[in-house]
Amino acid sequence: MLVRRIPARLLRLLLLITALACTQASAAGVAEQVEAIEAKHGNAPQQVIERLAPLESAARVAGGRDLVTFLGAWGYAHGATNRASVADAAIAELREIGERSSDPMALAMAYALKATMLQFTGQLPAAAVWIDRAVPLARQAGNAPLQYWVLMSAGDLSLMLGQLDQALAQFQLAALAAQAHQNPRREAQARIAMLPLQIAAGRNDAALAESERALALAVQAHELNLQLAVRVLEALAAEQAGLPERRLSARAAARALAASIGTPGASVDHGVNPQTGGPHWYSTELKARLDVAAMLLGAGKYRQALRMAEQAEQLARQQRDSKETATATLQRGLAMLGLGQREAGRELADIGLAQLRQSPESSGELLIWLHRYAQQLQNEGDAAGALQRTREALLLEAEKLRSDRLETVLELQRKSSAEEAGRQLDALKHENALQAAALKRRHSEVLLALAVLGALGIGTLLSLWLYARVLRANRQLRQHQAELEYATSHDRITALPNRSQLEADTLALQTTPGASFLGIGVSIKRFGLIVGSLGHELGDRLLVQIAARLQKVLEPRAGRVYRLDGLSFACLIEHDSGDADARMLLAALAEAMDCPFVLDQQELVVTINLGAAAFPRHADTAAGVARHIQLAVRDARAHPGNSYRLFDEVLAQHQREQLRLEAKLAQALERNELQLHYQPQRDLRSAALLGFEALLRWTTAEGPVSPAVFIPLAEDSGRIIEIGRWVLQQACRQARAWADAGLGLPVVAVNVSPRQFQHPGFLDSVREALHSSGADPAQIELEITEGAVMGDAESTIRTLHALREMGLQLAIDDFGTGYASLSYLRRFPLNRLKIDQSFIRPLGRSHEDGAIVEALIHLSHSLGLHVVAEGVETAEQQACLTELGCDAMQGYWFARPGPVETATALLLQQSRAPGSA
Repeated sequence: MLVRRIPARLLRLLLLITALACTQASAAGVAEQVEAIEAKHGNAPQQVIERLAPLESAARVAGGRDLVTFLGAWGYAHGATNRASVADAAIAELREIGERSSDPMALAMAYALKATMLQFTGQLPAAAVWIDRAVPLARQAGNAPLQYWVLMSAGDLSLMLGQLDQALAQFQLAALAAQAHQNPRREAQARIAMLPLQIAAGRNDAALAESERALALAVQAHELNLQLAVRVLEALAAEQAGLPERRLSARAAARALAASIGTPGASVDHGVNPQTGGPHWYSTELKARLDVAAMLLGAGKYRQALRMAEQAEQLARQQRDSKETATATLQRGLAMLGLGQREAGRELADIGLAQLRQSPESSGELLIWLHRYAQQLQNEGDAAGALQRTREALLLEAEKLRSDRLETVLELQRKSSAEEAGRQLDALKHENALQAAALKRRHSEVLLALAVLGALGIGTLLSLWLYARVLRANRQLRQHQAELEYATSHDRITALPNRSQLEADTLALQTTPGASFLGIGVSIKRFGLIVGSLGHELGDRLLVQIAARLQKVLEPRAGRVYRLDGLSFACLIEHDSGDADARMLLAALAEAMDCPFVLDQQELVVTINLGAAAFPRHADTAAGVARHIQLAVRDARAHPGNSYRLFDEVLAQHQREQLRLEAKLAQALERNELQLHYQPQRDLRSAALLGFEALLRWTTAEGPVSPAVFIPLAEDSGRIIEIGRWVLQQACRQARAWADAGLGLPVVAVNVSPRQFQHPGFLDSVREALHSSGADPAQIELEITEGAVMGDAESTIRTLHALREMGLQLAIDDFGTGYASLSYLRRFPLNRLKIDQSFIRPLGRSHEDGAIVEALIHLSHSLGLHVVAEGVETAEQQACLTELGCDAMQGYWFARPGPVETATALLLQQSRAPGSA
């Protein structure tokens, strides 16, 4: 009776509302079912495929968000099981949906899935291009779960590319997206992803604080696996921070959690699926150490990476885990390559690769490591080795693709047969369903009428409640969206616009008709030393003060300051006013750093290099301006103090010439263009020939190149290590040849560059040169500059003592031009001190310079050192040095440097002189 009293129009309206509600609930239900499947089985891709298959029809009927969500999960699961063709089909369909309906969600899902597939095959730079396209689309879609997935995927990719700071920022944004979605499990995952990054960066206190927040979220989400991951990483951070009690406590908690989980399979060891996002989780200490070692490798922190990989390898061997042992061995090899230990590094890396090849399930990981190995070899200058590894990666990728296509064809054939049988069965079921539906229809009509009445009251209340909740959620989403946009375009420490904002601003100016601008690059010298001495917290505060001084100079000119990375800033000023105004501005910025900075009652002197270029005067694109700025900054670094350089064609020509020379220098040894000349050293009193200084000369097909040009070039490019090793070997062989010829035992002095002296393989290269030549170590003298020995005085003392134990003679070269401490000089096991020619040149003309040389000679003799004067060019200088008590000298007054034949002739002349031995 109650049903009959409802007006017909109102009844039709209620039926429409109910149908729409049911449709929306059904559509939402498909996406929710996909998310539920992935939340439970996301780390077993084959199980995800089996559970998603029955939902495909419903997803395609519903379309929209449900179909996009289904296709993303479907493609990811197949890609994770090496079925790339199915994943590619999902990507193509997502792109077609997105482009047809201008749906940013579908396009973001397609691009992110494409990046993930490229990442699976180790093609990291290509993957980065796709994920960069996905990030702004995800933000435009306004879908918090999608933003979470894309940002986590972007962070994982940045991590693999060694961009640790960028990865950390992206994981932080992912955590904000999870907060907006009110999902503690996903927020916990994002914060867990930050922990190994902070450990790798040495921010152990921050990692420990972050672990507490992540643990609270994991407990709130009732996720034991995430709690276990937090505890494992907390133990590792406590170990690195030197907190043994906290380390033991976290380990005990991890063991208890592992026991409560019960089965090994319960812990997560695979990449997380698209709906949950993120990098690998850490169920064991071994897994955590391996991933931190990989991060350190990507960031170029080879010494820390080597130590972490060694600890991981020891754990893997204890657990008899052959796959992880192989990975740790490979990591050790790459770290040693980065430290310059080429032979040992390549041997270990090759062993690790061979072991990984024996594990069939490691094909994806093997691809990634092959690409990393090739890149490392390329960085070390081994182009042939890099090409070999790249070819192996391409062959493996082609084999995976061929296997995937064959498996896909067979699966389609099986599916076709099953569908034919299924259609016949469905026809019979349909007949039965029609008869059953006819019987239930009348009963359902009565129940539907009653349900409509109930739905009327409940629906009204529910609609009001949902409306209020939607309003609140929209407000929160807008707030978080604003926070996300700000975090994406601004630096976390200084609050300045970041690199992406700079690129957007310069691109906008470039596309504005008639616009011009001046770009300035700012590089901080020795900032790593400051952070290492004071810590990251004071380092961050120092960056804020530097930014404030730069802004103070630029504000009157309406300029903007940007923070690019840990060591550099950038400035942008619209309306370029010409060279004169640009140089005045650069001088003002340099002068702003003259006054010391004060942090916690400590005064710090900061030195910067500045380079500038203008658009369109120096380049007609923003990218071209950026390249010219880098050239200018690089040139400024060659000058002491706060220095600056404005780009001009002379600088461009100089840079092109430097690049040309660098390319020729790389082949100089192979072409036998390098040779040693020898300059005699004579006793001041007896004029006896004491020995020679070996000096490097380079003669190309175009003529000789000055050492003042090619030695700094070799230092900057790293070629000085290989060249220095060759010089030492040649000098040792020549000393042995003179001794074998009966020409006495002249001392051969060899210059050692600062970079060569500080290289980890330096002592090994000296031993090898002595052993292969058979030279008497007492004939070889290593000349080391003051700057090289004072970089790390304690380490220098250990190295010098090791060299003396080999029987070598040691000399400090160019003394008086550096900053050697007398307290350290007493501790250095030296034989000889060489006074720089800048003090010798004024002798006889300047009383003050004579007093300085006399003081240096007396100081050296009081320390038991033999004194050699460099650059003696006149008889007057010789007389002064003899009077002051100098022991020996070298210079043009006696002889210019000459080839080995000239030096041999001098030795023969001395051996035939009356009274010679």
